[in-house]
Amino acid sequence: MSHPPVTDHGGNLDAARLRFAGAPEPWIDLSTGINPWPYPLPALPPDLWHRLPGESALQALAAAAARYYGAPGPENVAIAPGSQALIQLLPRLHPPGRVSVEGPTYAEHALAWTAAGHDVSGSGAVGPSGVQGQIGRASCRERVSSPV
Repeated sequence: MSHPPVTDHGGNLDAARLRFAGAPEPWIDLSTGINPWPYPLPALPPDLWHRLPGESALQALAAAAARYYGAPGPENVAIAPGSQALIQLLPRLHPPGRVSVEGPTYAEHALAWTAAGHDVSGSGAVGPSGVQGQIGRASCRERVSSPV
């Protein structure tokens, strides 16, 4: 199985400072999900950092996510170590066809759909700007969220 090429999707503050010389400091780089003022988390047991979650923890996470997001059940939730894994997986769940990647979004979306044999079009600005948090048409969501 070939993997789509990974493109630069942010995090290179040196390049940004060169491109936007004179921009105000400090930079807040939201493209990588690194936040200098993170959400306050409770104290976590140290052993959480020493192992990967077990099957029961993954099942509990899927059930909690299904309840929170209103999914029909935990089988309708995809758990992954990050969005990049899902960006590369999603195009392989559908037979090749016509796909529109609307921007702005991560450039990896169009690359992954193209690498999986889809005919990709879109409305423009696909680049390192990050995700905008917009939700597409319900019919598209329903097809993507159905069990595979």
